[in-house]
Amino acid sequence: MARLYDWLNDQQRNLKIVGSRLNDEFNNAFSGIADLRTYGATASVSSLAAVNAAVAAGHKRLLLPTGFFYQGGGTGAEAGGTEIPAGVEIIGEDIQTSLIKAVDRTNSGVPGFIYLNKFSVLTNCGSQSYPGDQQTSPAATQKTVMQPRVANLGDAKATWVPWTGALLINMGANLTSPESVTSTDNPGYQVVQNSSGDAYYAGVAGGGVGYRADTYGNGDFGLLITNGFLNPSNIHSAIEVIEKGTNSAGFSVKVQRTTGSTSPLLLIKDDNASGVPATAFPFSLRTKDSAFGTNAQYLFAGDTTAIRIWTSGGGTFIEGIDAATGVSSYQPLTIGGSSLVFQFAGATVFQSITSSNLSIAAATTAKSSMRLAVGGPPTSPVDGDIWREDNTNTGLKIRVNGVTKTITLS
Repeated sequence: MARLYDWLNDQQRNLKIVGSRLNDEFNNAFSGIADLRTYGATASVSSLAAVNAAVAAGHKRLLLPTGFFYQGGGTGAEAGGTEIPAGVEIIGEDIQTSLIKAVDRTNSGVPGFIYLNKFSVLTNCGSQSYPGDQQTSPAATQKTVMQPRVANLGDAKATWVPWTGALLINMGANLTSPESVTSTDNPGYQVVQNSSGDAYYAGVAGGGVGYRADTYGNGDFGLLITNGFLNPSNIHSAIEVIEKGTNSAGFSVKVQRTTGSTSPLLLIKDDNASGVPATAFPFSLRTKDSAFGTNAQYLFAGDTTAIRIWTSGGGTFIEGIDAATGVSSYQPLTIGGSSLVFQFAGATVFQSITSSNLSIAAATTAKSSMRLAVGGPPTSPVDGDIWREDNTNTGLKIRVNGVTKTITLS
C-alpha cells in the first residue's frame, strides 16, 4: 500500500512538471515571446545557451527574466565579445536586472563591447559595457545603463554607446528586404504631422539640450530642411525663432567657430551660385538674384530705405535705395567714421585726416591725383562748386561768392 501511495505521488509530480512545461510552451506559442527559463536559463550563468536553444526552436522574441543576464556569443571579427543573434529580440523583464553584459567591461577592445547583429533588438534591458562605463555620464564610472529600446536596422553588425534612458535606432548603410531589395536611404524616425500641433516637441530645463546633432560621416547634414517641397505656392517657414528672453547673456542664435576650424560659419548660396568660400572668412554669402541675372545681391533694409550691395561684370556697388522694391528710387547713403580711407588696388587714393577734410594721394607716372570730366554747367551752382565745361583754356569754372569764375589756362 505504501509503495502504491509513493507511486501515485510520483505520477502527480510528473504530471505537474509536464503541465508546467506545456503551459510554458502554450504561453510561448501564443504570446510570441519565449521565456528563456523554458530552455534551461538560470540566474547564475549567462543565458547564451538558452538563447541559442530558443532560436534553434524557431523563436525570435525572447524573455530575459529578472536577475538573469546574457553574455558572449560573438562571431567573426567580434569573437570574444557579446553579440545579439541576427533577427532576435531580447526583452528584459526588469530593465535594472535583466542584463546584457560585455565579456570584459574593462577592455577597450572587442571584449568590452556589445554588438547587435543585423535586425536584432534589445527591449527594456540594462547593459554593462566599456563604452557605457567610460563615455556616458558620469564618465569613467562602472554602471548599469538602462535603455527602453535599442535596434539595429541594417545588414551589418553594429555597436553603440549605451546611454541611460536613450531610445536608439541604428540605421545601417544598407537595409535589405525579404525580396532581396537593398535600400540605402531610410529615415530613422519619420513623423507626418497633419494637424496644427507639433511633429516634434522638446521642453528643456536644467541646462539640457532640446535637439543635438553630431556629424561624423562625409557630406552629411546635422539639419536639412527642404522648404516648400510640396505646395510651393503656399506660405512656408523653414525656421522661426521667437525670442522672449530678457537676460542679455542669452541669445536667439549663436554660431561659433572653434580654434583651428577653417570651415565658414555661414554660407548662403542662391540660384546655385558657384564658388568655394575662402577658409579665412567665417561668413560667406554667395547669391544670384533672379531680378539681376547672374548679379549677386545683398539687401539690408529698414522700413523705407535700404543699403544694397551687388556685383556684376562691371564691378561691385554699394547703394542707398528704396526698401520696398530694393531695386529703384535711390536714397541718400552716408558712410561715417572717425576717418575714411578709400583705396584702389590696395593703395590709398584719398582719405580724411585730422588736419584736412580730404587728402588726395600724390600723382604718379601712371595716373593723376584727380580727373574732372567735361560736363555742366550746373543749373544752380553753389559756392565751392568746381567743374569743367569744355576742353578750352577757359573751360575750368569755380563758384565763389555767388559768382561763377573762369580759371584761365595758358
